[in-house]
Amino acid sequence: MAAGTNTQLRAVHGTNDTEVFLDVDALAVRYSIGRGKSYELLGAPGFPRSVVPGVYRIPLAALRAWELAHSLEATVAGPGRLALAPPPPRSAGRPAKAVAS
Repeated sequence: MAAGTNTQLRAVHGTNDTEVFLDVDALAVRYSIGRGKSYELLGAPGFPRSVVPGVYRIPLAALRAWELAHSLEATVAGPGRLALAPPPPRSAGRPAKAVAS
């Protein structure tokens, strides 16, 4: 893989700190989907995108927050759920042995 290609992939996948927005092609590469599915995803309710009509740009920070929220959706740490719960009470264990005198 050429050095330029590696830099481009890092930028597309959001590991380059200079990237602020992704376009449709970068979104397709990030999720390994086609352009059609990328446009479909952009139309999904709640998916982060720019507010300029006809210009498809995805704010990277908002996309990362959306990914985190959706990856935790069905877990104990999901949105609206208590992330850290105290452990259940433990039994006292075995009683202490009596010392013979």
